[in-house]
Amino acid sequence: MRNAGFTLVELMVGLAIGLLVILVIFKVATNFEGQKRTTTEGAGAQENGLYVITTLERDIRMAGWGTSATPLLGCNGTVNSVFRGAPIAGFSLMPVQITHNGTGPDTIAVTSGTGMLASTANEVTAVGASGNGTLNVASAVGFQDNDMVIVANPDGTCTFGQVTQVDTVGNAIGRGTGSNFNPAPSVRATWPAEQVGAKIYDLGNLVRRTYRLDPSDATLRSQELAAPSALSLADNIVSIKAQYGIAGADPAAQSVENWVNATGIWAAPGPAEISRIKAVRLFVVARSPIREKPDVGGACSTTAVAPKPSWADGDAVTIDLSANVQWQCFRYKSFQAIVPLRNVLWGAT
Repeated sequence: MRNAGFTLVELMVGLAIGLLVILVIFKVATNFEGQKRTTTEGAGAQENGLYVITTLERDIRMAGWGTSATPLLGCNGTVNSVFRGAPIAGFSLMPVQITHNGTGPDTIAVTSGTGMLASTANEVTAVGASGNGTLNVASAVGFQDNDMVIVANPDGTCTFGQVTQVDTVGNAIGRGTGSNFNPAPSVRATWPAEQVGAKIYDLGNLVRRTYRLDPSDATLRSQELAAPSALSLADNIVSIKAQYGIAGADPAAQSVENWVNATGIWAAPGPAEISRIKAVRLFVVARSPIREKPDVGGACSTTAVAPKPSWADGDAVTIDLSANVQWQCFRYKSFQAIVPLRNVLWGAT
């Protein structure tokens, strides 16, 4: 009997036990992999969201350096500027400019200078012939070739250009046509005349960076001033919302009294309104990088209800995820931050 081997019944029992063990192992491995994927994807959303809100916060903290001086506030919308002979679209000196998009993602543009003397006004003492970019200033010390400069006339008109020559002995700066940011003499002659006594600001390099989120691919992109195309900054970001923190009507007021969307008068604020903007608050919603598996019926139930974040004071933030019909297959994380415009606050003191 010992030499006869296993019986058919014994083989079937052993096979059944083996299949049962394999089933248990497979189930445990599947559950573990699901938990691992959930944890990993949650961490991915956390990393993307933190990276985006940290990047925005860093740029906004620098906003207004050299561009928030009182004479420049009146330049909003009237800055005469060109790039390669064509006017620069949407040029603005607002430290932070929010474009409200309803339930869709907002667009945020941040402006600042990089020069050490960007916030210090110089004065125009003489103007070259009509169409000539040469200016005499109170002191040419500190100006360097390729620096961006803005001339703010007493009548509120402003011109933007780039230094191509510095004469520290004669206290003169040139803005020749060799730069992409300087107009041809015939175009400059059509601009408002630069006036003696105008304030001139040496911004160093002017940073004008626009953050725009494309809902179709959940990618946040940033674009520099006059750059031909935008650069991808982060993916799997589904919404960015922003509000202005405004002070009272008193020009000396420094504390935020109210938070407003960039709508109504705040969609295109004038100089008086711009001077009241003291802070910006942000909301960023990120999703997991990989779509979770649907259930046996083919439907996703990872996120049953769309995220409904709210600001710290309880105001709801409405976001729209309809650009992706499979939005329920992802996990979401929300982040918010309040960023004071410190250069605006310091400039007012």
